Amino acid sequence: HKRQRSVHLSTRRDKMSSKSDRRSIRTKKELKDNLIALLSTGRIIESISVKELADLADISRSTFYLHYSDIYDLLDDIENDFFDEFRSVFDGFHPEELTESPLPRIDGMLAFAAKNSRLVLSLADNQIDMSFSRKIKNIAHGICFDSWSQLYPVSDRTKYEYFFPFIFSGCIDLILTWLRGGIKESRQYMSDLLETFIMDGASVLRS
Repeated sequence: HKRQRSVHLSTRRDKMSSKSDRRSIRTKKELKDNLIALLSTGRIIESISVKELADLADISRSTFYLHYSDIYDLLDDIENDFFDEFRSVFDGFHPEELTESPLPRIDGMLAFAAKNSRLVLSLADNQIDMSFSRKIKNIAHGICFDSWSQLYPVSDRTKYEYFFPFIFSGCIDLILTWLRGGIKESRQYMSDLLETFIMDGASVLRS
């Protein structure tokens, strides 16, 4: 009987823990969604309080602090989710793909940008985190730079050091312009456009 009672109590605790985990996930998602929504209206992060976010999520301030130390901690969590998903666009990428397309997973990048358009525009336009663009650039550089050097081997590697920021900045601005315009053009159209611009720019590596 004692053993049966112990198993019953353990099962009950597991169920309670699972329910608590689901509630925690929902609460964190609600806080993230509300912060993104506020930032997308042009609000600066300094003007957003814990109380405001807690009220929007219908939780107490003490519940907020169970999950995050402050608003910036919440923003860091949002950015971490963003970069994890951004990296996943390139999962399984092989340099050989560049022989077919100049930029790996262009359509995946555009789909990712469109899905996260509110967050992307909030972080880019409001300059909330000046390191945001730099983080994206570092990820893209790590994935693309060595691959491009294999595809276009040249004796003057300095060209790569200038080519990458030139192409990267152009791609980012093109995607932001697309998002600000309401994503009117199709992803296929934008993919073709990006590929054309990149290939034209890459002519400097062939000379």
